[in-house]
Amino acid sequence: MDMSFDEPVIVTLLDEDGKEYEFECLETFIHEDEKYIVLAAISELEGIEDDEAVVLKVVENEDGTDSYLPIESAEKLQEIFQIYLQMVEDDEEYEDEEDFEDEEDEKE
Repeated sequence: MDMSFDEPVIVTLLDEDGKEYEFECLETFIHEDEKYIVLAAISELEGIEDDEAVVLKVVENEDGTDSYLPIESAEKLQEIFQIYLQMVEDDEEYEDEEDFEDEEDEKE
């Protein structure tokens, strides 16, 4: 399940002290029956560079709300991030094909 958004979707996360941090949702997807979310920090955060993404596992609570959990295994985190990068690359290739088709249509 791939959810692409036309307008930015803002996700607010709370730290252990209840402080709120806002992130832009870059992508959500399911891999091996687990849901993941890829986020980019909206404002500067300690420990997160501007070009870094935050990848979390999404778990549905009993009340239907979502919780976002860190991915404990470095190997699993790398696997999920590589899937995200492939999705981005595939999207860029698709957009390039659409641009080419639009240019061809204009020539006719």
